[in-house]
Amino acid sequence: MNILTDTLLFEKAINIKCSYLLAISDCYSISILILQECPVFFLPEDELTGDAMGKINKEYKANIYVVYMQSN
Repeated sequence: MNILTDTLLFEKAINIKCSYLLAISDCYSISILILQECPVFFLPEDELTGDAMGKINKEYKANIYVVYMQSN
């Protein structure tokens, strides 16, 4: 099990927040994925555009995915 310090998580989330116009909760989710090297899945959002995801994925070697739900 990996244990993250709150300071490390906070610093990574703030770096993302300062660079991208995202909700702070999204920044924390992304910082966890970076520090734990795991993917994160989001529902479609106006803030999290394909361009922003591409830049974050490239800059942080992250794996951000958007999940589109099919309605019946």
